This record gives sequence, structure tokens and C-alpha cells, in this order.
Amino acid sequence: RYASGKTLVLEIKGQDSPQDQAKRAALDQWVKAVNAHGGFGTWAWDVVVGDAAGMRDVVDSHASKQ
Repeated sequence: RYASGKTLVLEIKGQDSPQDQAKRAALDQWVKAVNAHGGFGTWAWDVVVGDAAGMRDVVDSHASKQ
């Protein structure tokens, strides 16, 4: 959770599979619904596939979009 109150759901995967992609499609729908409701703050999601070293870039990217 960022200081602004935004919550980021971050998934780190070694490989990406069709099942993982389907799960993220469901997560995308959930995040859109929660944000449309408006009573639970602002939510976002992202995924880092492969090298977890890219995680900092993803976290920083979402922090700047608050």
C-alpha cells in the first residue's frame, strides 16, 4: 500500500502460462469493479515475469501514477 492509500497487487512469476494469464484477466475485472465501487480505495495490479529485479521499476511506476 502506498502512502496515498493506493493498493498494488503485484505478482512475480518465473514463467507465464495460459492459466496465469486467465487469473490476471479475472484480477483485472476485480480491480475495475472495486475501483468503480469507490468504497475500498484505489487498487491496481501488475506482474513481473522472469527476473524479479524489474520489480522496483514496476513499484516505482505505480507510485508515480497516484
